[in-house]
Amino acid sequence: MDTKPAISFVATFYNKAAFAPAVLNAIINQRHLGDVEYILVDDGSTDQTLQILQDFAAKTPHTVLIHQKNQGPAVALNNGVKAARYPLIKPVEGDDILHPDLTYRLWQALEKYQAVATYVKPETLWYNLSNNPIYPQKPLPKNPPAHALHLNDHFKMGIGNGSMLLCRRDTFLAIGGADERVFVQDNTINMRLALSGPTFQIFIDGAVGFPALQRDRISSSDGQIIHDDLKALLFILQDHPTAIPKTLKQKSIRRKIKQAAYWLKSLNDTASKINSYKLCLFVILSHLISLSERHLIYTLNILKHRIPNLR
Repeated sequence: MDTKPAISFVATFYNKAAFAPAVLNAIINQRHLGDVEYILVDDGSTDQTLQILQDFAAKTPHTVLIHQKNQGPAVALNNGVKAARYPLIKPVEGDDILHPDLTYRLWQALEKYQAVATYVKPETLWYNLSNNPIYPQKPLPKNPPAHALHLNDHFKMGIGNGSMLLCRRDTFLAIGGADERVFVQDNTINMRLALSGPTFQIFIDGAVGFPALQRDRISSSDGQIIHDDLKALLFILQDHPTAIPKTLKQKSIRRKIKQAAYWLKSLNDTASKINSYKLCLFVILSHLISLSERHLIYTLNILKHRIPNLR
């Protein structure tokens, strides 16, 4: 494996002016790669993000800048991948900082295991703008431990966001990319990839730096995340009615409804608690009855009325 990979970095931004310079600096300093290009998608930012991306594009060869009206991260990522030329896609979220060796290590695992996608284990490394650069020059381990991700892994737990992923462009396009019916795109991509071929995860501590939680970061909204995880599961089950084993389907529906019930209970208002008890009843009865898509739809309808500023 002496060749160097050709990579298309697809970085998506929405109102990330404070983080964009550090994110872009980390991308252009990825090591041991062959041909690279930088696809930057501004999703209708209203701060100075677009100007920062324009300045970067003007001085950085092989950069494509896409400016679109605000349509959400799924649409932004899909448009970026469509514009990419190289066979491998490295998504980057607009406030995540990559270790200089991360892309190369993901590619090594991709080739070693002939996978359609590889992930890095999401060990948490928080940063703030005062400690940039967050990475010393120490390289990542050359042969990190890895394991195959099975369908159950993708349905059971969050494998990670796009910044932890490297995938093949043709596979990404073949699966339909990110599901644009779901605002938070990560789980739809991961489950679709898992259904398309082998995926692997490598274990490296702190290979992606995440910002100390910001109020405008999607992952800081528990209600939005729970809603979109439910929605992603619903669409996967509807789109692939025979691909998901019955036992896995039941466990996945039960798990998502249980998460929604706990979140509703945490709101501490009477209506939310009543709805939480209703969902808990589904969980209890799930050992006697079969849960189905209609139970997910019922739960989604409850959440829609309890989540402020749902997107």
